[in-house]
Amino acid sequence: MASSARQTKGTARAGSTARPGTSARKRRFFNYPRSHVKSFRRWLPSWRVLLGTFLTGTALVAGIVIAAYATTSVPAEPAYAVQQQKTTVYYADGVTEIGTFQEENRVIVDYATLPDYVGNSVVASEDSSFWTNSGIDLKGIARAMVNNLKGGSLQGASTITQQYAERYYAGATVSDYVGKFREAMLALRLTQEQPKEEILGNYLNTIYFGRGAHGI
Repeated sequence: MASSARQTKGTARAGSTARPGTSARKRRFFNYPRSHVKSFRRWLPSWRVLLGTFLTGTALVAGIVIAAYATTSVPAEPAYAVQQQKTTVYYADGVTEIGTFQEENRVIVDYATLPDYVGNSVVASEDSSFWTNSGIDLKGIARAMVNNLKGGSLQGASTITQQYAERYYAGATVSDYVGKFREAMLALRLTQEQPKEEILGNYLNTIYFGRGAHGI
């Protein structure tokens, strides 16, 4: 009996040592610094680290954009200044003009009464993709970003809808990146809720054309 017990114990010990690799440490997904690599290369990130960082960054950016868009709403009323028009005073005959006064020299015009070439000329010079874009121009933003990183003159790549959003509802221009991001979110919202003709018409009645003329 004792002899058979020793044989069984020896067989079990032999079986336990016959399984290779059970004591080897499992490699972590984010293995950094890489313990299995020698020299300076152990401090270079592996493809797992690069892939994980890229996916995490992409998910974070996407989450921020989705949350910002979901919490952005079109203001109920435009800025006070863009509603102000020039007042003209006449003599008793109702024809002879005495003079005018205004905060801003503006007369609001119905877009439907303007010739097509007026709006199309502004679109051609300011935002050629206006009729088809979603309110922002991703190519323009990328181009402006590259230019700014290279140290060129500061560019914002604002579309007509973005300019309309900041001037018609905020009443001021923005130049910082946070302000531009909010402007882009509002532009996306506006494109979903307002027809292009309404956006262009309000833009034409808001934008400064120079020489004291506010609006078309």
